Amino acid sequence: MYIAYREKKCVDLCLNSIKENLELVSDIPAGTGKLSDVHTKHGYEVIAGDISADMLKEGIMKHQWDRCKNVVMYIQTDITDLDFKENIFDCFICLRLMHRVPDSIKKQALLEIKRVTKGYLIVSTGIFRKSISTMVNGKRSDRVRLNLDKWERILNEIGHIEKHIYVSKIFSNEIITLLNLSK
Repeated sequence: MYIAYREKKCVDLCLNSIKENLELVSDIPAGTGKLSDVHTKHGYEVIAGDISADMLKEGIMKHQWDRCKNVVMYIQTDITDLDFKENIFDCFICLRLMHRVPDSIKKQALLEIKRVTKGYLIVSTGIFRKSISTMVNGKRSDRVRLNLDKWERILNEIGHIEKHIYVSKIFSNEIITLLNLSK
C-alpha cells in the first residue's frame, strides 16, 4: 500500500511540473486503475490500456476506474504496437513495466511511446541499489533492473530527462522519471 501511495504522489509531482496544458493522457499499463484519483485531480482526458483485459476488468469491477470520470477509452493493447496516430498524447504514463522486460522490448516500447506522444513521458523502472526490503529479505528479484547511468542513456536517446524521483529511498528500488519527448 505504501509503495502504491508513493507512486501516486510521484506521478502527481511530475504532472505538477509540466507547465503545458494536458488534454489527452495515456496510462499504459493501467492495470486496475491505481492512478485513477491522480487522473481525476488533473482533469485531462485519459485513455487507459493494458495488455491484460482481466486487469482492466478488475479495475472496473473494483470501481477504481468508475471514480475517474475523465477516462474516454479502455483498450487492451501491446505497448510495443500501439494503435494510435502519431503525436496524439500530451503525456504518456508507464509505471511498473520497464523493469519487467528485456532491453530490446524496453527500447521498442519507448520508441513506440515517443511516436504517439508529443509532450512528456512519466516512466518507472527498478534501479540497482540496496533497499531495506532487499537487505531484510535477502531475495534477489527476477526483474530486469538497470543501473541509473544505463537507464539515463536509454532515455536520452528519445528525450530530455526533466527529473528523477525515487518512490522510496528506503523501501523500494523504483525510480520515476519525467522525460520531455519534444526536446
